[in-house]
Amino acid sequence: MSQEEYNALSEKEKKSYSLTDIVGKAGIEKSMDSTLQGEKGETRIYVNNVGKVIDSEKVTEAKAGNDVYLSIDADLQVAAYNILEEKLAAILLSKMVNRLDYDRSKVTDADAIVIPVGDVYNAFFKNQIIDTGRFAKSNAGATEKRVLEIYSQNEEAAISSVLSELQNENGTAYKDLSDRMQAYLDYVVDTLLTENSKILVKDRIDTNDEMYLAWKNEETISVNRYLSYAISKNWIDTSRLTDYLEGDASYSSASEIYQAIIQYVGDILSDDGAFEKIIYEYMIKEGKITGSQVCRILFEQNILKYNEKQYNQLSSGSLNPYNFIRSKIESLEITPGELGLEPCTGSIVITDPNTGQVRAMVSYPGYDNNRLANTMDSDYFAQLNSMTSSPLYNKATQEKTAPGSTYKPLVSVAGLTEGVIGTGTAISCTGIFDKISPIARCWIYPGSHGSLNVVSAIQHSCNDFFYEVGYRLGTSGNEYNDAYGIERLQKYAEEFGLGDTTGLEITESEPKISDSDVVRSSIGQGTNNYTTAGLSRYISAVANGGVVYNLSLFEKTTDVNGKLVKDYEPEIRNQVEGVADSTWTAVHNGMRRMVTSTSTFNGLGNFELYGKTGTAQQSKTHPNHGLFVGFTGRQGEKDIAFAIRIANGYNSTYPSEIGRDIVRYYYGLDEKDEIVTGHAASLGTVVSGD
Repeated sequence: MSQEEYNALSEKEKKSYSLTDIVGKAGIEKSMDSTLQGEKGETRIYVNNVGKVIDSEKVTEAKAGNDVYLSIDADLQVAAYNILEEKLAAILLSKMVNRLDYDRSKVTDADAIVIPVGDVYNAFFKNQIIDTGRFAKSNAGATEKRVLEIYSQNEEAAISSVLSELQNENGTAYKDLSDRMQAYLDYVVDTLLTENSKILVKDRIDTNDEMYLAWKNEETISVNRYLSYAISKNWIDTSRLTDYLEGDASYSSASEIYQAIIQYVGDILSDDGAFEKIIYEYMIKEGKITGSQVCRILFEQNILKYNEKQYNQLSSGSLNPYNFIRSKIESLEITPGELGLEPCTGSIVITDPNTGQVRAMVSYPGYDNNRLANTMDSDYFAQLNSMTSSPLYNKATQEKTAPGSTYKPLVSVAGLTEGVIGTGTAISCTGIFDKISPIARCWIYPGSHGSLNVVSAIQHSCNDFFYEVGYRLGTSGNEYNDAYGIERLQKYAEEFGLGDTTGLEITESEPKISDSDVVRSSIGQGTNNYTTAGLSRYISAVANGGVVYNLSLFEKTTDVNGKLVKDYEPEIRNQVEGVADSTWTAVHNGMRRMVTSTSTFNGLGNFELYGKTGTAQQSKTHPNHGLFVGFTGRQGEKDIAFAIRIANGYNSTYPSEIGRDIVRYYYGLDEKDEIVTGHAASLGTVVSGD
């Protein structure tokens, strides 16, 4: 227990704890620590004048803590995790290309983004899978030693080029530098001088200053000119320089300050792990380290089980490193979570829609928390913190994105209940919605869906239809008012539990209901931002006809002898009010028809699954987020509802396949080893329209 944790306890709780106690630091172990902790015993010890124990007596017997039983189905949890990992590996393989570099700035279609194998090679360095510190040890392999030689030469050249650019009063404008030099200087200015040392004080910088804009936005000045100007504007904290360089507390001129900055940068870069990673990145991009060398190091460091034949084939060139890496990702000997490329993360929350209890909650990638318990594995913890896949961050309860078209069932309920559409209302999709500016387009543009009612609009995920619903929600009389529409739509988002956290007993991020642009908000864009857990609670309420439960991970608590202490009953947050049975029927029918009309789900036969896909755009230079929500019908106590998200997963086809395979596993529709294979899963045909 830390001093901060102890200070946060109430006076009553402090009587049960001391600073030497072992306590839960995260998750259930943190939230239920007082239940699990038990009560201390006391033993009185008698010693002689030299401290030798001569007698003892027990004053108070220790009492074991209670046992907490989770609502999690352990088999389903493991299967869902493995299905997700296999699908992520398959996406990586489908997008990987045999090239060292790739310029995303020229991409116009996020679905067209590819993953160069150079990024895979670099990931081993970036995520500290390869231990570069081992290269200089006596037991280093031949390839490790050779790569260290190459690195040492490049490190010396990199530092020299950075210092030269810093010293050059007539230096090159940022925009005219090579990508490598831009990366070096970005690190020096933004990370080394600003974030890490705070020598360049962010709060002092005038972000409207012309010289700042010339550096940051227009990129028309050199780093020397920018930093010299920063000194003249007192954006530099000279006391920080003094602390780091242990020099005189005062500087007589701007020139002295600038030279001190150069000295500081030079001293730090020569032994800076983050700068080392940038050097390795560009060595790989420029072919100075080969894919064959990276692959051989994986064997030399036992990251992969040593295979003499493959090692020699890589050395001789008879085994292509691109094909080698693909085979290791396919077999999951190298996992998406380790690589940390896009996509490398995902989350699944499966609930019982009739109780709000969670049956599975997956955050990928996970980690071995046994290595963080009691005696901390500090190297492992440091690696987890440095990994670009952020395994310590719970993707199910903390990561938020727009819901995309998974929001459309909610908007359907809002439109039908507010009376702006009826179940038989036909709205024509032309591919373009021009009642607002800028105009909005349906995903099918330049095509169109033609005339649709609410059931077929959910089935085909027609944006035009839901743009019109949003527009009508914002129309009073003959006048359109966006704020009025947002207010009406927000009411239903609140009713479905999207306005607050879900009630889970672990840390959750606060959701965000869209507060502008009712038209685009009606297709799940706007400023909507929800966790996977939040979407799972919402879709559970759609499944059960409007009962919104507070989600729970608990089933019961017993004492050490198994006697029931507490049975966790479902807690109803609210009932979605005023929704007609015909509305629920229409929404369910639309979700059912979405499943039955999509080839992804052909293998389910007549099994009753309801679903809605969603794709949420992040930017043109990052793949879109893929989502799928759904629920099963007429399964009694085995009813489930679920939400699945693959961050930067390109589109909703892949989470849809995960949902399908979870249903196949949970209900025994296929042999389990055919569903969870331990290899990268096959990918179906990409489905448009979400």
